[in-house]
Amino acid sequence: MDEINTLLEKTDLESLRDAGLQVISIFGVSDAKRMFNKALTLANRIVGASVFYAQQQKIAPGLQLYVDVSTKTVYLFMDANLDTTTCASESFAATSTSHQSNTMRGLLFMLTVSHIVIPVLPPSLLPADFLSTLVCLQQVKMNMYTHLAQYLSACWKHWDIPVPNLLFEKKENERNHSANTGWWGPAKGVPFLIFVATDIPFDAIVPASIKKMQDALQMRIKALFRALHLIPLKLDTPSSLPSVEVRSLFFLPSTSQPIIHIIPHFQPSQPDDSPFPLSLDAYLEECNRPQDPSEQLYHEYSDKLLRNFVAIWLKTATTRHPLHHNSGYGRKNEKSIPLPTGIQFASAAVCLLSFLFQRPLTENEADFRKIITTQFPSTKGMIQQIEVILRKKIKDIVEIEQVFSKSHSMEIMQKCNEAYLQDSPPYYTAKYHEWKRNNVMRMYRSLARGPCMEEFAARLERECDLIWKQGRQSCEHISLTGRPCRLKIGHETEEKQPSSRDERVMVYDMGKHNSGFSLFHACDCGKSQRIRDDPFDLDEANVKFYQKFNCCLTPGRAALDLAASSYGCQQTLVLNTDEIPHHDAALLYLGSSSLYKNNVGLDKMEGFMSNTHFLIPWSMTTLNEVKLIKQQQQQQQEKDETVNKDPSTLGDTTEWPVLGKALPSPAPPKPVVASAISLEAFPALGSNPTPSSTQPKQLFDTRRKRNQRTRDRMQGLVRGYIGAEYECPHGHRFLSCGEGRVCKLGHAGHPKEHGNHFVHQDLSLHILCPCSNNNTEVTAQLLRIYVVTPDDAVSISIEPKINLYQHTTVDLDIKDALLFGPNSMYCLRLPFIYRDTQGKPIQFPLDAQSRLKSGYLQKDYIKFHFKSSSKWA
Repeated sequence: MDEINTLLEKTDLESLRDAGLQVISIFGVSDAKRMFNKALTLANRIVGASVFYAQQQKIAPGLQLYVDVSTKTVYLFMDANLDTTTCASESFAATSTSHQSNTMRGLLFMLTVSHIVIPVLPPSLLPADFLSTLVCLQQVKMNMYTHLAQYLSACWKHWDIPVPNLLFEKKENERNHSANTGWWGPAKGVPFLIFVATDIPFDAIVPASIKKMQDALQMRIKALFRALHLIPLKLDTPSSLPSVEVRSLFFLPSTSQPIIHIIPHFQPSQPDDSPFPLSLDAYLEECNRPQDPSEQLYHEYSDKLLRNFVAIWLKTATTRHPLHHNSGYGRKNEKSIPLPTGIQFASAAVCLLSFLFQRPLTENEADFRKIITTQFPSTKGMIQQIEVILRKKIKDIVEIEQVFSKSHSMEIMQKCNEAYLQDSPPYYTAKYHEWKRNNVMRMYRSLARGPCMEEFAARLERECDLIWKQGRQSCEHISLTGRPCRLKIGHETEEKQPSSRDERVMVYDMGKHNSGFSLFHACDCGKSQRIRDDPFDLDEANVKFYQKFNCCLTPGRAALDLAASSYGCQQTLVLNTDEIPHHDAALLYLGSSSLYKNNVGLDKMEGFMSNTHFLIPWSMTTLNEVKLIKQQQQQQQEKDETVNKDPSTLGDTTEWPVLGKALPSPAPPKPVVASAISLEAFPALGSNPTPSSTQPKQLFDTRRKRNQRTRDRMQGLVRGYIGAEYECPHGHRFLSCGEGRVCKLGHAGHPKEHGNHFVHQDLSLHILCPCSNNNTEVTAQLLRIYVVTPDDAVSISIEPKINLYQHTTVDLDIKDALLFGPNSMYCLRLPFIYRDTQGKPIQFPLDAQSRLKSGYLQKDYIKFHFKSSSKWA
């Protein structure tokens, strides 16, 4: 009640406390580019006095009130122009949002408590933002109609103010079929909406043209309002005044009287720009000059006709609708409706302004809402509903960019969440999580728009992190090949839960690490292959996997214990025919050299690519050279034995003889027997010598073998075979000729390369596999060395030295040269995972180009010697 008394005192409503009032609202937008405020001028002309100014006392932001006591009329005026001077202290966006919100709330106040609402429109009639505002306010009025009417009724009962007549209908028949035009009351009053269009250009200001323009604009406005569902689509009554829903925002009458008043544009004549003042004769002539008809019509339309236009519609608005009269009740045929009194208007305005502009309402310095909710508990829900409706609906229009941005960004965020979860494994690493999150964040930023973009971007990032941390973190224990474990974090410590699921369908043990990456590798001897899991343990990588095969130690084969054997001149080998010794590498004796046939290659070996299973022939020397070296060795041995038997003879030839001792006389040379040359060696001139039937004596046997291998025998070559096998994770196997190349067959079906060049070059531990393509580069690792020794007085030794990129050299516990036996075939299986001098595993990089430079097998790791060696088995 305190605010009501204040409003009555500040205005002249106190003198009209019990008198009926007419309420007229004028809404306009002044042009900031003009010094002349058209909306303010027209508002003052409608009132008939200059009562509205920029400094006028306001009852709300931008809303001015004037009470004409003589005519008992209340005038409300709002200029929706934005004052840019306030933008200096606040941001433009905040100022614009606040101004638009206040404008909508003020317009809603006018459309709720007025009999007539007059928008002063610029030349661009009905801009889109004004129409969207009306649609929003229509929804607000529809939703808060019942709550506001009941709340005001409770307030009037509390203040002991008489309720406006016919605010609530008592009969359903009247409520359903009566039009409520002119029934005053907040949430019940449905004002007339009439328009004033200013500055409409005409070629000539003629009343006929203005009337034609009025009719055309009126038809278009009604059609537009029907399309927006702001007015009914058809007439429900035969009367000239259609029925109106009590929850309608406004009423657009359909009578012969136009609802649009047009004020034409008129440009007054420019005064003389002469710097000299007008003479008295010129001034009198200007005063006596007859007024231009266009100027006269302009002043009439902007002043006298404008006031008549407003007066006619005010009388119509305060006249009872024909359907309101019901002679059955014995009432008089009243043409006017009950008007609100000063106290009714002030109380309704204060309550409504407290909701619209969130003003506190007090009574005896106490919160009025607490008082009214205590007296009428049902008003608590009404207050809450009204505040929610106003806040939500007006915010949807005022912050339309933010509302759109919020809904659009939320929709995009949900899609990005789905994209984050799509194709994601049950558990994944932090690196995969960051990669997936960055991908969806890029997708979100490319699609999201508006001021809420960054807010939902931060929310999306938090949700992605939350999804990963709540049950999707993987163990991330790195395997020996550099791949993380894909199982849930802490899986090795979790107790196994009893389940009815068949244990045979479990493809991996939850108690062990598993990266999800599998390899297809061969056994120690290279005969068979099987799938292996990505190893996390050195023993599993180099020993336990190969123990699962049973083809390597068949009868006739043996495995060398590399750690227990000794090498070099005093070579002592420890062979095992029962099991392969526990070591990172394995050296197997496969049998005699006849197991390998040069025209067949490595037979019955799984996984070799087409024509890549042929060993490289290694022609070490010739038989003639072997025999010559053997003879020299025998002569040297005989000489050494002679010297050892009579050591004194050595001193006779190298030292002075002892005095008194006679020198031994040299043995006489053996006589040379003269041989006579046969005369057949010198044939007579002119005669042809007859060929001799005797064949010259051959030093070596050159008889052909069954396999037609005549070339090596004719040349007297001593040949062995050697091969370096590479194997990729997919199980592709091939023999390499060095320098990263795959061995190719020549025209005769044999490798083009020669072993003499092959043994004198470094072998890279990793080369590109032929299964690589443009998209993926697959590397194959050097895993086996095959050696086939000849059955001659020549021995082959091996002393592998593997240099890694960490400047570490691995010798596989072969500290000196290891001699192979003659006429045998051997296979040296290299470690799959190498270890350093401290026994820790060495991980190769995952990048293909880096793996190619990770290490190599030193050249000259295999040699041949002109000496015999013993068979291993």
